[in-house]
Amino acid sequence: KYGVFVNTARGEIVSGLEDALRERPDLRVAVDVLPGETDGSADPAPLRRLGAVVTPHMAGITVESRTKAMQIVLKLLKERTWPTQSLKSKSQ
Repeated sequence: KYGVFVNTARGEIVSGLEDALRERPDLRVAVDVLPGETDGSADPAPLRRLGAVVTPHMAGITVESRTKAMQIVLKLLKERTWPTQSLKSKSQ
C-alpha cells in the first residue's frame, strides 16, 4: 500500500506533513506551497530530507499567462475601471 499527496493550495491548509512522512515511508508528497511563504519563513529543507518533492509556487507563471494578465491590467487602466468580481471568475 502507498499514499500520494499533492498540494497546490495554500501551505497553511496542510499541517503535519513531516510527521506523516516519518510515520509512513511509503507516502509520496509533492507540494508547491509551504506554510510561512507569506512572511518569508518557509523552509523546504525538512520536507525534502524526508523525500517530498517541493517546487516553487509558480506553475501557472508562463509567458502566455503573464502576457494575458498584462493585457487585462493595461485595458483596465486605459478604461480607468476595475472589476468588482475577480478576473478569474469572469474568464471562466
